[in-house]
Amino acid sequence: MAKYDWNPWDVLGGAGGGSRRGPGGVVPGGPGGVREPLADVVETAAAYVVEVELPGVRREDIGLEVAGRELVVFGTARQERDAEGGVYHVMERAHGAFGRRFLLPRDVDPGAVSAVFEAGLLTVTVPRRSAAPGSLRIDIEG
Repeated sequence: MAKYDWNPWDVLGGAGGGSRRGPGGVVPGGPGGVREPLADVVETAAAYVVEVELPGVRREDIGLEVAGRELVVFGTARQERDAEGGVYHVMERAHGAFGRRFLLPRDVDPGAVSAVFEAGLLTVTVPRRSAAPGSLRIDIEG
């Protein structure tokens, strides 16, 4: 597995690549910002594979869609526990709104996107072909 200095996803500006991520993975812009989860993008001969870390998030709290040439992952990480009279001394796990956008290359088939969510990792496979305009909701298996 190779990692190159040049990243074609960085040309997206605020649409991915982490260039706008601030401390704690928070994306500036809104009140309190929206957390931008960590992701890997791998290009294969047949597809682009996007893996997004979403530990502790339930599948039903994740939204995934293709809008034009953008793959959009969004949702909410809920805080399941309450201290019930206790006091938190350390609270590092992120909760609240999250979102991440990836500009898709022109050679993909947005109608054939598939997604699997397992063990806190969302794996989205975007097969190569020609891009089509419009918006499409994606079901998540798992």
